Amino acid sequence: MPTILHRAARRMTGRLGVHGFGLILIAVIWSILGFAQLTGPATPSRGQHLFHQHIPVVYAATLWLTAGLGCLGAAIDRDGPRRDGLALAFAALPPALWAVSHIWAWIVSIIPGEPGGSPRGWVAGALYACMVGLVWLAAAIPDERYPNT
Repeated sequence: MPTILHRAARRMTGRLGVHGFGLILIAVIWSILGFAQLTGPATPSRGQHLFHQHIPVVYAATLWLTAGLGCLGAAIDRDGPRRDGLALAFAALPPALWAVSHIWAWIVSIIPGEPGGSPRGWVAGALYACMVGLVWLAAAIPDERYPNT
């Protein structure tokens, strides 16, 4: 027996399909992170080992926003087979960079005698790695609108 949550999910995915809705979800999350780069206060440096903090803010925001817009474009594309492989590959790039940066800073923090690092970098690294997993999940879901692709 479907619950209210099941019915609401079916309504949301009815127009774009599960694959398209996943792309929209990625586009929204990535766009929020891109705008946060632009509008938020400057992040205090937590160490030289977080290499993503050395990326200029405008470039970092552009990376997140372009990936989000690519996924949005792939989700609303209605002309023929979907060509969202490039959008999904590009969407995996920003969180992968941030995950590697945080995990590297955590590894540096546990090396004896090495200054700096981020002792809780494994938490942020794991969250960004889960975002990469979300992109992989969206890529693995077949698009119901184009069954032959």
